[in-house]
Amino acid sequence: MADVVPVTVRLPERVWGRLATVAENEGTTVPELIADAIKGRVAPLMEQSAPASKVTKARVVELVAAGIDDGAISRDLNLTRRQVAEIRRRAGLRANKTKGNN
Repeated sequence: MADVVPVTVRLPERVWGRLATVAENEGTTVPELIADAIKGRVAPLMEQSAPASKVTKARVVELVAAGIDDGAISRDLNLTRRQVAEIRRRAGLRANKTKGNN
């Protein structure tokens, strides 16, 4: 198991009771349930803020050159629109129009 940092969390008794019931039904513990909830909420944010790899940057440039708009690229590559726009701008490319806005 990875390093564990002990954290004290104060919860109303009724919330703890609900979490205990869910944890029991899922065959896990309340701390594991809370950790999983945090991971599910925070992991996507961490991925979005991570720098794009060279392969990802090359793929963004390739898709922009193919006429795909930033929104579609961000969805396809699981990036934020801001990340796509930044990669595109640094590559000296202009944004493509979104379909339907021509």
